[in-house]
Amino acid sequence: MTHEVLGIVWYVLLAVLWVGFIVFESFTSGVGMIFKTARNEKEGRLLQYTVGPYWDGSEVWFITAGGATFAAFPTVYADVFSNLYIALYLLLIMLITRGVTMELVYKDDNPKWQQGMAWGWVVSSYGLALLLGVRFVNLFMKVNTLAASSNSFFGLLSKPGILGGLLFISLYRTSGILWANLKAAGEAVSRLRKQSLITAIISAIIMPIIMLAFNWDSNLFAVNFGKVPVLWALPILTMLVPVLTIILIIRKSFTLGFFSNVLSMSLFMITGFVGGFPFMSPGITFADGMASFLTLKIMTGVVIVFLPVVLFYQGWKFYKFRKKLQIAYFD
Repeated sequence: MTHEVLGIVWYVLLAVLWVGFIVFESFTSGVGMIFKTARNEKEGRLLQYTVGPYWDGSEVWFITAGGATFAAFPTVYADVFSNLYIALYLLLIMLITRGVTMELVYKDDNPKWQQGMAWGWVVSSYGLALLLGVRFVNLFMKVNTLAASSNSFFGLLSKPGILGGLLFISLYRTSGILWANLKAAGEAVSRLRKQSLITAIISAIIMPIIMLAFNWDSNLFAVNFGKVPVLWALPILTMLVPVLTIILIIRKSFTLGFFSNVLSMSLFMITGFVGGFPFMSPGITFADGMASFLTLKIMTGVVIVFLPVVLFYQGWKFYKFRKKLQIAYFD
């Protein structure tokens, strides 16, 4: 493979890593958003255990995406961290808070301790979804341009950026409710099903607004989608799949609704990365920012060896904890 081809391969791999993180993170943050609906400790433990074995796996995707950007595209890494330092710092704080509070919520019988940890999990879950939505909408709005990146933290809070944050909150909350129904049984999760319909409707309303903003107020669809018209299927499906999620929830097909909601998130991210190519940051293409040929070859070899191991481990964990939880387990 040539240097440029390896750069494209790593662009695709980074896109896959970010999609994986967004999807897997939606389980933990989504359950965190609904955690305070638990009426007692048993219900709280039930919700906690639906994500307990998996949350650290989502962090692996995030850390790997950051590390791979640093190694494969150091110029992009430097640009992003220089211009978005505050936003990324807040994101890390939310990730740390979410993990700590979720693990420690029932480590002490003191009600004040449990309340503090519970609210920490809830707030950090909403904060994570908000920051991720704001960040990626702003990235996709501005990435496909020759202009230099000049994002500031408050500059991210544009109307499309805020809508992106609300979109991720609604998608994540829907994901959390449906994931809890997938992994547990009982009133603690079944009474939340109506709320999943509300948040799914919100996602279905916001998604086309953001897609239209991409088309009217950015260059995201101007190049690649113009050259390859079949790519227009991506934004069209991105707008239609949330409607499918609503239909599945109404029909009480909650498992299929969960996967449909996950597909919505995935399509949103894929659309952005496809439209943004070859840019990775405003003014910086993958070719401008990629590391040396030797570095990329070594990294590719490492991925070929270790990626199957990581995927096998995560798959094994989902298989190992496949049994539905019952509240009776906590008597």
